[in-house]
Amino acid sequence: MTVTCPTCGHPNRETARFCGECAAPLVRERICPACSTVNPPRAYLGQGDLVKALATAREAIAVARARGARHPEAAAYIVHADVLLALGEDRRDEAGEALRQAEALIAETGAQLVTPDLHVSRAALARQRGDTAAAERELHEAQRLFTEIGALLRAAQELGA
Repeated sequence: MTVTCPTCGHPNRETARFCGECAAPLVRERICPACSTVNPPRAYLGQGDLVKALATAREAIAVARARGARHPEAAAYIVHADVLLALGEDRRDEAGEALRQAEALIAETGAQLVTPDLHVSRAALARQRGDTAAAERELHEAQRLFTEIGALLRAAQELGA
C-alpha cells in the first residue's frame, strides 16, 4: 500500500513520514476509534489528549506551510498555542510566540475569520499570566468580532466565558 503526497501526487511507501519526491510532510488522518471521525488538533485538545493535540497541531502547521496555505497556517498556530497553554505555565512563552506567528500571518493575508480565535487564545494566555484586565479586553474583542462576522453563538459563548 502507498500514501500519495497531497502536494505533488508522488506515491510513497506507507511508513514514510515525508514525500520522497518533494519532502512535504505526509499527513495521516487521525481517526476516532469509537466513531471513525477524523480528528483535528482542537478535537484532541477537547478530549484531553494533549500529546496527540500537540503532534497534530505541529503537523497542521508544517503541512499548511509546505502547501503555502497561509490562512490555515494561522489557524494552526492558534490551536498550537491553545495546546501549549493547556500543557501548563512552563509553555506560556512558546504559546505567546505561536500567537505572534498567527498574528503576523493574519496581517499578511487578511485572514480575518480567525482573528476572533486569536483574541480568545490571547485571553487564555493573559489569564494564565494573571492579567485579568487584559483577558477581559481580549474576550470582549473576540465577542465583538464574532458578532461582526455573524457567529452569534460563539459570540454568546465568549461573553459567558
